[in-house]
Amino acid sequence: MGTESSQVVTRGIFKSVTSFPEGYPDVVTGALSPTDNVLVTGHSNGMIVKSDLVTGARTVLHQGSPTIRSIALSPKKEVVVGTASGLLMTFQLDHPSTKETLRDEDFTVNSRVWKTIWLDPPHKHQA
Repeated sequence: MGTESSQVVTRGIFKSVTSFPEGYPDVVTGALSPTDNVLVTGHSNGMIVKSDLVTGARTVLHQGSPTIRSIALSPKKEVVVGTASGLLMTFQLDHPSTKETLRDEDFTVNSRVWKTIWLDPPHKHQA
């Protein structure tokens, strides 16, 4: 049996940080920013949604073509997204209109983007 609070449901060792209304497009992928209490999800209909885990507010960041396959967040609040159609794009989490296309979609099976990650260079520490 799970323990429920306003937004968090615990089942065993797993936690559900939010839920979507019935009929909402299926969530396919997501990235959590625990420092910002934000979850960014990619959906089966090409929608990208930012959920505020404190207030429960949702913002649609992008509505596009086929299924979002992968989302990653950088420590600088940058988002990278890959789709089933081969589209690869980035944008600032707080300014989704800054979208930059890294690769155009071409809808071929071999162009699908299955995984995205951010590689941050090592930080130099000041003495």
